[in-house]
Amino acid sequence: MDTAITPTIHLQAVGRVAAKPAGELQIGDVIMWNFGYLSPVIKIEPRGKMMVTVYTQSNDGDVVYTRAMNKTRLVAVKGI
Repeated sequence: MDTAITPTIHLQAVGRVAAKPAGELQIGDVIMWNFGYLSPVIKIEPRGKMMVTVYTQSNDGDVVYTRAMNKTRLVAVKGI
């Protein structure tokens, strides 16, 4: 029996969803935001000892967003 507990977070208009620390994100993961918006991860760069910069793409592929996150921050990922 697997005793590991998958962490979860609560998203507005979605409810509780599985999550993982931002430091464990990988290229190709799809981050889920409030109201069910999705952002594929296209690039990850270290930003000091405790943070990473995550690059995500808009649904139409026209805009690339950057977000600095603490490595321990829980992020909802679709398909966990």
